[in-house]
Amino acid sequence: MRVPFGGVTLPPLRRRLDVRRLVLGDLPMKAAALAVALVLWIAAISSAPPPEVTVQFDGRVPVERPVVPEGYVVRGQLGDIGVRLRGPGPALAALGQQHLRATLDLSAVVPGPEAQEVPVRVAVADERVLVVEVSPATVAVRLERRTERILAVQARFANEPPAGFQAGAATFRPQEVSLSGPESLVATVAAVLATLRFGDAPVDLAQGVQPVAVDAAGARVDGVQVDPVSVQVSAPVLSTATTRTVPVLWQLRGTVAPGYWISHVATD
Repeated sequence: MRVPFGGVTLPPLRRRLDVRRLVLGDLPMKAAALAVALVLWIAAISSAPPPEVTVQFDGRVPVERPVVPEGYVVRGQLGDIGVRLRGPGPALAALGQQHLRATLDLSAVVPGPEAQEVPVRVAVADERVLVVEVSPATVAVRLERRTERILAVQARFANEPPAGFQAGAATFRPQEVSLSGPESLVATVAAVLATLRFGDAPVDLAQGVQPVAVDAAGARVDGVQVDPVSVQVSAPVLSTATTRTVPVLWQLRGTVAPGYWISHVATD
């Protein structure tokens, strides 16, 4: 509202701003509101999830041998893998090797003797942690049919018998063993050998020996199971010297003196 003054219209007077009253007025209510806001801010900070980070797991994770269909077996060196993870810092710091599990995905593997690259899957016990990278990402394995064979056990001597003696024919109990394993490996087995060692004395051998499957070159074939794992072997140690019993023949030379005669002849 304008007020006329001496024929001049003056602008209305403005009220003076009372800063002190503005600040101190309703102080208890303002302090309570500030306290409530501060509590809510602290609660929001505390409940906020920690920032996520990406780290390389400090250690290696062994790849577990997978469960395969009945009648098949997996061949190959599974080894271990490295893992790169992403998640909250505290969750990553608490992870140990026991919280990680590396397995093979055999869903696309075709049975056969050829090696195939199979992807490695890593599961983490803490759902907040994600797997970013697996190194190596695949493992070369073979999925082969499991087969069995029956072979007779043969003796192999690790050393020579004492001088003047030789080994007789060895006998086994049982005489045959069962071989089982991947089809391609079992096919390479040429013999099953039980190795015997002679002592210094010429004593017959009788001992329990582990039968070993070998190839045509005599090298051990790993990956083939032999059942039973032990056989009883007996081998006599025979002398190489030959003896013969012969009669002793006697012959008289000269003549008997007069008045005497030969009644009998004895030898010893």
